[in-house]
Amino acid sequence: DCNILDLGCGELLYAKKLANKITGEYHCVDTDEECELLVNKFNNHSSKKITFTTDYKNIKGVSNLTVLCTEVIEHIGITEAFEIINNIIENNDVNRIIISTPNKDFNVNYQMDGEMRRDDHIVELTKSQFQDVVFSNINMFGKYFMDGIGDTYKDIQPTSVVTIQKIN
Repeated sequence: DCNILDLGCGELLYAKKLANKITGEYHCVDTDEECELLVNKFNNHSSKKITFTTDYKNIKGVSNLTVLCTEVIEHIGITEAFEIINNIIENNDVNRIIISTPNKDFNVNYQMDGEMRRDDHIVELTKSQFQDVVFSNINMFGKYFMDGIGDTYKDIQPTSVVTIQKIN
């Protein structure tokens, strides 16, 4: 069974759905220390215990690791996001990475005041830009599956996602 690392775990959306379905460990990382309160609350009401840290460098030596990096890039930027992901790859046995980010191409379908969907976004990428950024920044050899998430409107989906599966 796999272990999961949830980068930018936020309100534990994935942890609440996945932690009890795996026999492996579930690790949460977020710079917001308030997330630790959510992890403690989860652990108080669940037989499965998840770990929390504000420093991704504390996650080392984990085998058979699946990394979730969903809706993080737009908040911290491309350089920092891929420094974190590549550090995780170098210090763990990563088998799968799932990365998602808003698809800027879809923004024309929103009535927005600014260029980005939310005020706390510092970057948004088109699907093509996202693909280029992933291929040029990930230090892992594997199969890449690019896709979109969400309702399709005018052949565009609101979220871009890539799954990278390590080739053994």
